[in-house]
Amino acid sequence: MSASKPLSLHHIYAPPRSGDAPYPVVVFLHGLGADEYDLLPLGKLLPESVTVISARAPRPYGFGGATWHEIDEQLTPDVPSFLDSLGLLVRFLEELPQVYPVDAGRVFLYGFSMGSAMSLAVSLYRPELVHGVVGLSGFLIETEALPYRWEGIQGKPYFIAHGTADPLVPLAAGHAIAAALRDAGANLTYREYPVAHGISDQEAADAAEWLKERLGKT
Repeated sequence: MSASKPLSLHHIYAPPRSGDAPYPVVVFLHGLGADEYDLLPLGKLLPESVTVISARAPRPYGFGGATWHEIDEQLTPDVPSFLDSLGLLVRFLEELPQVYPVDAGRVFLYGFSMGSAMSLAVSLYRPELVHGVVGLSGFLIETEALPYRWEGIQGKPYFIAHGTADPLVPLAAGHAIAAALRDAGANLTYREYPVAHGISDQEAADAAEWLKERLGKT
């Protein structure tokens, strides 16, 4: 389904199958070289009362699909392209309640890899826009050009998970995220799974169950 007016990011909107508006919403953010269809099947694991929105990163990737920002072999982001995409993503989240019958106070971000990095960045830059985050196989982007509001995530729920055999985003990146969130007083659930750079069935099921518990409390 398409929005009644253009929004800042191309996306897929899947309305809830039950419940009353305004609805909680889970926004999927894909990884490097994927698109808005990549994580969409995970929406089937969520409650029928949840709106699912899957956004496409704004920059084409040279090998196909899309990317949120340019990146080098050491996972170092290009700061200008990162800040540009972050601004578009923030604007997109601000626009959603103006176009769709979603509850601005019940927005969960669900990202994989680079999409996880973007989810974390939004929650730290504009914590009032995000109720909780699922971040899988991600990494933390920090730059002096962007002031994070670490004090704003105290008590905010995060489900962070990483593959123990990930050859692309090292497990140490998951440990670094977990440590930073714990230090900031976030309500952290951290898991590791015996997989490479991907999402196992158990990981997807655990993330969905975590979301179900939090959606029921909002």
